[in-house]
Amino acid sequence: MHLYASGDAIAALNVNGTTIHRFIHAKPGVTPAEAARKGRENARDPLYRMLCAVCVQ
Repeated sequence: MHLYASGDAIAALNVNGTTIHRFIHAKPGVTPAEAARKGRENARDPLYRMLCAVCVQ
């Protein structure tokens, strides 16, 4: 499975993908500590384990 992620919504729509922030569940005002905690939680998510490649535009 491949994921196409982009830095802004228009580019994400153009590649039929998602924004980087939505994919990593980052909300406005997230701190580095919160992002690290969320990353550890997401590491167990089967979706993240299924990915073969992440293409970032």
